[in-house]
Amino acid sequence: MVSGKSLQKLKSFAVAAGRGVPDVGLEPWAKGMTDEGLLPLFRNSEDGFTKVNLSGCVNLTDSVVQTIVKMHGRTLKLLNLDHCRNIIDGSLVEIADSCLLISELDVSECGITDSGIAALAGAWCSAPQFADTFPLGLLIGLQQKLSFLGVLGQILDDLNIEHCHGISRGIVDLLVEWLWSCNLLFQTSIRSEES
Repeated sequence: MVSGKSLQKLKSFAVAAGRGVPDVGLEPWAKGMTDEGLLPLFRNSEDGFTKVNLSGCVNLTDSVVQTIVKMHGRTLKLLNLDHCRNIIDGSLVEIADSCLLISELDVSECGITDSGIAALAGAWCSAPQFADTFPLGLLIGLQQKLSFLGVLGQILDDLNIEHCHGISRGIVDLLVEWLWSCNLLFQTSIRSEES
């Protein structure tokens, strides 16, 4: 039995449907996990999580991501939201605002769009450590935010956007160009600009 004290010291948490850490034992329930089931876990841990793998938790929403990054953003290095289809652009804004140590981000098969990627780049550009290089006045409009994608490459080692059908080919091309130092995973059947 896991006690409240044990939860307070937890550093890493994984729930994966068919992937991830095989000995956690929660994989069969990943598809049934909800915000209400997971929120108490993240709220009751005193120490900051460094790794959170919620792969396959298809019922989770931005609410759980907001709680995770609010409570653990200062320590979070890996966040896997693979197949969390209800996670949308708002989560990327929260991640960018709170998770300056994050090096691995998997949002494959999430509801992420071009706007979310632009917000992610723009928010990190306005972070204090980049403020001198990227003044906030320059971060107006999608194209201008995307011109600062190089910051993502300084922060992220791995970014997975596979099967995010709201991301256009043009954005993927910009990511490939600017994130040359980042392992970028995407599928080639991404929507075209005309779609």
